[in-house]
Amino acid sequence: MDIDESEDSASSTTSSDPMDMAPPTNTTQSLAASEIGLQPSLRPSGPETDLHPHLRAQRYKELYPEGTPRWTKEAIQEAQARVERCKPGDIVYISALDGADVGFEVMTERIERNKQGVAMVGVKHFLELFPAPTDYITPSPEKRHPSHLYSNLALGHKFRRLDGEDEDDEEDDYDDYDPTKKEIASAHESFNTVFHTWTDSALYKNMLATLRKLPTIKRPVSKIIAFGCNSITNLRLDKFTRERSAYQHAFLLMLRRILQEMAWTPTEIEIVLQDSAYTKLDKEILGDCGMTVLESPQAFLLVDDESFIFSYAPDVPVRQVVMDLALPVAMVWDAVVAEGMSLDTRDPWDITIHRKINKNYNTFHLPKDKHFDMLRVYLRCADGELSDTECERREEKMLDTMDFVQRNKLLVSWGKDNVQDVYSVYRRMRGSQGSDASSRL
Repeated sequence: MDIDESEDSASSTTSSDPMDMAPPTNTTQSLAASEIGLQPSLRPSGPETDLHPHLRAQRYKELYPEGTPRWTKEAIQEAQARVERCKPGDIVYISALDGADVGFEVMTERIERNKQGVAMVGVKHFLELFPAPTDYITPSPEKRHPSHLYSNLALGHKFRRLDGEDEDDEEDDYDDYDPTKKEIASAHESFNTVFHTWTDSALYKNMLATLRKLPTIKRPVSKIIAFGCNSITNLRLDKFTRERSAYQHAFLLMLRRILQEMAWTPTEIEIVLQDSAYTKLDKEILGDCGMTVLESPQAFLLVDDESFIFSYAPDVPVRQVVMDLALPVAMVWDAVVAEGMSLDTRDPWDITIHRKINKNYNTFHLPKDKHFDMLRVYLRCADGELSDTECERREEKMLDTMDFVQRNKLLVSWGKDNVQDVYSVYRRMRGSQGSDASSRL
């Protein structure tokens, strides 16, 4: 089987923990709250963040040559602990990948005005995960402050309108709302309706048959960990988005059933979910279905070699994090394709991810459906299953695709109007060379 190619204040309060805080330093001017949103507070502190970009890039490459893990559980745990201990007005320091300590001001409870002059208040701060830069994809300057280029772990904030008007535009507190019994019953009914529609569909039968045709899993599976599946109850989402989310959670229940049949698994498989979109109502409904919702980054800290990972279009770099932390039994996630190097995404293509999959996994297709889009199944190979010759063939195929994308100037210039449809171009290229069906079931 073949991998598919297809951060304004002059001073701040200090923390009681000396490990978290350093002497106050001058900080750069803050951006409007509307530009911050869920991004880190754009207030980098400390002299190391003022280094010339070239020097920071050089140090990053020295510390992390290709293949070196950029994500560790220890770094995530340390950053999360600092975020949990900080208070409004503090400066919390988090290590960047180039070794710099980057300071972020905690803007929870702070009132700022956006570009339109509307007062916004910080209601929550949290640990934000950003993709580590690669030689092929770097964050958009419009989205990341230059001082944060190497901050894969940063302080993020949630803002909402202070006046509470124009609810459609505010960051609402829907997730903090305690649902009534009537709302819980209604949500249960809605999910059950979607679930039975799914299990009665031809898609379900095709999915079931496809998964049962996979090779027998010779490794234990202790848990299914799912990222980015979205809310099934938030009425601010359109109907199709909620339905797609419900389909994916129903898929997880089916997946558990199949894994109990086909994997060497001595205990019950648990399903763990992580997505900031989940509401209290979601947690109630999904909990009743045997699924546990964890806050970020707790689910990442559970990733190990006995995990089965599911991820759909997440807003965090799931593939980078997971493949640095472990070699899971399998993953069902967005296709890892070399042409994806040109897409502006929070879960980018990464050559290191690609090579790990080339060397350790076989790829399988799922039946096509609008609720699942570009998902693929990556199943870990048994020891010795892949020959050096096959790994070399996959490497050559990946590099050929990368060369084609770069040679034809398909790399995105980060402006939305300039994004090119690399998938259609690649399909034409594949068509001219003959189809490669080696990754099909």
